[in-house]
Amino acid sequence: MPLPVLLVAWVVVALMGALGVRLLAQAHRLRSLPELLIGLFFVGASVGYAPGLVLQTLPNPSDAAALLAIAYVGIRVPPMTIVLFTWRVFRPRSRWALVLVVGLEGSMLASSLAQGGPITGGQALPAAFWVFVTTSALALGWTAVEALWFYGVARRRVELGLGDALVTNRFLLWSIWSGGACIALLLKVIDTILKTGGPDFSPARTLIACASIAAGIATMGAMWLTFYPPRFYRRRFALPPEEPQDLK
Repeated sequence: MPLPVLLVAWVVVALMGALGVRLLAQAHRLRSLPELLIGLFFVGASVGYAPGLVLQTLPNPSDAAALLAIAYVGIRVPPMTIVLFTWRVFRPRSRWALVLVVGLEGSMLASSLAQGGPITGGQALPAAFWVFVTTSALALGWTAVEALWFYGVARRRVELGLGDALVTNRFLLWSIWSGGACIALLLKVIDTILKTGGPDFSPARTLIACASIAAGIATMGAMWLTFYPPRFYRRRFALPPEEPQDLK
């Protein structure tokens, strides 16, 4: 992987980890389940992607199997937690949403156990891999749709003077974030497919890595603005620079 791309990737991974830890601390302080789930989402993503970056810097790592195992477990945490978050925040009393949660969680868990481990170069992609990818994409897509729907509803309330402009903007940011994460997931799948042809990092995979980093930066920006909007951003909504509310 080219050095500039690798450095940006490390920055994104570090930011995901920092945001995850901060949200977990906030969840502990507020005893809030939504913050706990999103904190686990980002910590899992950071743990899942960091080993791959380490392997890029070690020509012949002796502990490659251990790093790949850590990545395999870590990368499965985000989609499973985002499903629970979407249900808890957007559809806590919906029966169809509960059925969807059970189906998605069960499919992701079963496919992870069936696959049994990470995919290495030259290995054919098993059916369990595609099941997990599909359910993960559905999980992120569900989040994006729900956030966009609530954004439309809240925006109409703001126009009538009955809603909070900053909270309404958070729904839009959440939709942008989940859409970016879905794009990053699809790019990761394409990279995995290309990787099965050999271990060399081809120009196509370099281009995909750059696109993944761009999607990651956009995602992280939207997430930071969602949870910790800076003073200049809050001024856009004529609000004082105070701590953001929890997601309950």
